[in-house]
Amino acid sequence: MKQFLIVALFMVILAGTVFSSGIMAFGDWQETVDESDLTGGAGSDVTDTYESASNQTSILITGMNNKNWQVTVDRTDTSWYTDLVIEARRTDSSSEVSGGTTYQIITTSPAVFFTGRNNKLGISIQYRLGGVNLSIPADTSSATITYTLTGT
Repeated sequence: MKQFLIVALFMVILAGTVFSSGIMAFGDWQETVDESDLTGGAGSDVTDTYESASNQTSILITGMNNKNWQVTVDRTDTSWYTDLVIEARRTDSSSEVSGGTTYQIITTSPAVFFTGRNNKLGISIQYRLGGVNLSIPADTSSATITYTLTGT
């Protein structure tokens, strides 16, 4: 039976219009796909989509009191199989935070994920991995997800 490991690692890039502003992300996700993921026993394919916990990553925004901001997201591939798709969504109900509540594909180009105002604690992020199938070589795929904060 083929076995491969999907790993998502997280890194934070600090950016902003004010030196004292910052973003921190806590959490990572690792998914192992093996024979227990077969959809119909021997000879069948594996489940094609996997979801992390709803609070897999927690984001903290600081230094933005009385300021508007946006968070972009992108990924840097370490060893990423092109059929795989990683998505993220915001699962909390933070006041003064907008967008990001539906799954958004994370690509290698930065895209606005959500916007907000003021400092925020505990912005929860969930991930979904799709495109998993037996034609993917038994190997480890990994990528670094980068969240960038900018003042608007």
